[in-house]
Amino acid sequence: MSPTLPALDDTLGAMEIGIVLGTFLFGLLTLQTFNYFRTYTQDTLMLKTLVGVVWGLELAHSISGWHSVYEITVTFSGQQAYILDPPHSIVLMVLFSGVLTMVVETFFAFRVRNLSGRWLITVICSILNVLALIFSIILVVIFWRGNGFPILREKQNLWIVATASCVVPATNILVAISLCYYLWKIHQDQAEFVKTRTMVVTLIVWTAETTIMTSVMSIMQVILFVARDDLVWGTFFLLHAKLLSNCMLASLNGRQRFHSQTEVIIADSTATNNHSVSVIRMNRMGDTSDNRVKETPVGGSSGESSF
Repeated sequence: MSPTLPALDDTLGAMEIGIVLGTFLFGLLTLQTFNYFRTYTQDTLMLKTLVGVVWGLELAHSISGWHSVYEITVTFSGQQAYILDPPHSIVLMVLFSGVLTMVVETFFAFRVRNLSGRWLITVICSILNVLALIFSIILVVIFWRGNGFPILREKQNLWIVATASCVVPATNILVAISLCYYLWKIHQDQAEFVKTRTMVVTLIVWTAETTIMTSVMSIMQVILFVARDDLVWGTFFLLHAKLLSNCMLASLNGRQRFHSQTEVIIADSTATNNHSVSVIRMNRMGDTSDNRVKETPVGGSSGESSF
């Protein structure tokens, strides 16, 4: 008679919950990607390529998760060793998650540059993003060569996991604070444009909300990893990258709802700004047919910037 397996709620159960919810988020991302390519046909090739790459990485991330669950629950069903030492597809999820996080966070970091016309915050965030990716790659190597999840709790590896988990929310919060700051400056400078000020407030609130969601995911992951010896933290880890990707697509698709307003902010993160001040590009209802824009400089200079 085979030995009875211990309760799997906080190990395999936590992993399955994360993968199932992640599949739901991937479905939302796929819908958003379809809407993006259908609606924003005039976007630059670079931005379209970025969206395609993000969707492709998310697909690979999801397939890796599905494969790992199938292997554990079907191929090696009832074998406890394969729960704590899962197939390498789980390790690939760590790699895909690290690359996705770097790509999406860098996208938002460049929005700070496009909005402010300054490189400082973008450079700092880009460096942090590269560091986070390096730590993720180190974890992939350790995980691949080791004996599963227990190796992550060895003393020499704990600081790597903690650092990698803390850099991401720190970068996210820095980007959000910077975006809110520069948006608020625009809000203060555009007193004569009531609808512009309203749209800026909407963007500030949206930025704060998405930052809270993604940061809570990262922080909960760190807290649960340190406080518990199970795999509950993995649920938040599996969802974090997918939530970030959905936020990116939501920010791109969100441009459409502003187009019905008398005055709107056009969010084009691929625009180039060669000046130290930002410009809100305005689009009026009567000009949508020929894509004419009215540019209103902030602070008395001309240029091009976007959010």
